[in-house]
Amino acid sequence: MEDLGMSIIMIVIFLVILLFLFGVKKAETGHFDERQEIARGKAYKYGFTVMMTFLIVYFLYDVTLPNSWIRLDTEVLGFGAIILGLSVFVATAVWNEAYTYVEQTPHNLGWGISYIVLAVIAILAVLSEVPWNCNYIENGKVVYQNFYTQLGMFIVWCVIGGTYMARTIVNRAEGEEEE
Repeated sequence: MEDLGMSIIMIVIFLVILLFLFGVKKAETGHFDERQEIARGKAYKYGFTVMMTFLIVYFLYDVTLPNSWIRLDTEVLGFGAIILGLSVFVATAVWNEAYTYVEQTPHNLGWGISYIVLAVIAILAVLSEVPWNCNYIENGKVVYQNFYTQLGMFIVWCVIGGTYMARTIVNRAEGEEEE
C-alpha cells in the first residue's frame, strides 16, 4: 500500500512539473532591470541576516541556558536556519518582483496555486513518513528526523505560494485604483 501511495505522489509531482514546463514559454528571452537586481541583492541580504541572527540568538541561548527545556541538535539547528533564511529571501524576492522578466506578466494566481499544490504534496510526504512512535528528543536535544526535509520544503512552498498570491491581490487592487 505504501508503494501505491508513493507511486501516486510521484505521478502527481511529474504532472506538476509538466504544468510548470507548459507555463514557461521562452525562458531564455527577457531580461532583468536594475531595480530587480537591487531588489534581489536586498533579498539575499535579508535572508542571510535573518539566518545569522537566528543562529547567534540560539547560540547565546544555548550558552547562557545550557540546561534549558529545549535544545536543538546541530542538524536541526542548521536545517532550521537554512529554511528560515531561504523563506525570508524568497518572500522578499517574490514580493519585490525580483525574479520576473521585464516583459513578463509579474504575477498571476496560477503560480501561487502551483506552489500551494507543491506544498500539499510536501505535507502529504511528511504525513506518510512521520514515525508517530518515535522519540524526537534524545539526551535533551531535538534530533533530526528524515521527514524534517519535507516539512522544510512544505514551509518554503507555502511561503512562495502565499507571497505570489498576496502580491497578485495587491497588484490587482493597485491596478483597479489607477483606473
